Amino acid sequence: MNEAITKTASLEVLKTHKKLDGKDAEEYMKQYFDRTWAHFDVTKEGKLDVDVLPQFMRFFASDQSLELS
Repeated sequence: MNEAITKTASLEVLKTHKKLDGKDAEEYMKQYFDRTWAHFDVTKEGKLDVDVLPQFMRFFASDQSLELS
């Protein structure tokens, strides 16, 4: 998944799992998305394998118990 698609998915996770929307979600994204992306895109290819996304979302949301189904 590329960065733009992952951002869209991240916003959805914030809305559905952390109950953040609008300005709160935007602020959260500004603070945590880029550093989370850099942490997972270690090869700097600008994409992540889809099987890494659950770990990405748990790290991004700061919730290791996050249920993603």
